[in-house]
Amino acid sequence: MSDNPLFSVLIANYNNGDYLLEAIESVLNQTYVNWEIIIVDDASTDNSGYIYSSLKKDERIHIYSNERNMGCGYTKRRCVELANGELCGFLDADDTILPDAISIMVSAHKNNPSAALVVSRYYLCDEHLNVVSISRKLVLKEGESYLEHRDYQPEVFASFKTCIYNESEGLNKNFPLGVDQDLYFLLEEHGGIIALENITYKCRGHNNSISRIDGGNSAFFWNLIARYHACLRRGLNPRLFPEIDFLDFLKDRYSESNAFEIRKEAADRVRNTRSYKLGNTLLTPMRKLSQFIDNKAITGGGNSLADNLE
Repeated sequence: MSDNPLFSVLIANYNNGDYLLEAIESVLNQTYVNWEIIIVDDASTDNSGYIYSSLKKDERIHIYSNERNMGCGYTKRRCVELANGELCGFLDADDTILPDAISIMVSAHKNNPSAALVVSRYYLCDEHLNVVSISRKLVLKEGESYLEHRDYQPEVFASFKTCIYNESEGLNKNFPLGVDQDLYFLLEEHGGIIALENITYKCRGHNNSISRIDGGNSAFFWNLIARYHACLRRGLNPRLFPEIDFLDFLKDRYSESNAFEIRKEAADRVRNTRSYKLGNTLLTPMRKLSQFIDNKAITGGGNSLADNLE
């Protein structure tokens, strides 16, 4: 690695125009100056285009666009392919990095030449970037892999050596979610993971975040798929980690305390579907016929069949 390596900040943006400028400004304010920003826009429909027009004069900022919405995996993979830096790090378009973030990452990579991935701790913030809490520090036991550790959380500011990433098969372009875990597993298979005590990143919480879709269930599902693929690449039984994690999820989700409410919620969703309503309409005359026959068998009389079907 060179003494002053170019660091590529990778931003995959889709409709985060409300926050994008803050993310970019946090890069402009870095103490480390040899950086570039690679933005790939995934066919945003908000005001992102207006923001891009104001950034074109800065030669350090390179803006690309997908012709149509392709999803997170495709867009983040393209970010890496377009990067020029010896080092790369993903910055979500709705988050920010602290002023010394890149400097810390560059030093860590230079001090750990065999490390593929360097991660740090981060602040969890509200929508206005007010600090709410601090993330835990990832601690791996000697000889333990990130996959085996099973304490899967966002690992940011995740930076990596481009040359090592290029040894891997690259991010799965078909993943709409779970892309970050896919990255961690890929890089671990080609080098070490260094987890720093430093805090370098602010992670913004807001209701439109892609990771909060349907309460995070979709993100959890795709994270399981990422773990499954990691097992296959490593020659491990794919039932090991994904299945254990899924069963733990079910145990927590369907505990006795909330099982009734969950079943009721599911039943309500079914009743509101068009299929259920159509089926119920078609079956109503049959139910009345069955009731008429049962009543006639018990009483030996009763209303006429026509009356029961009205």
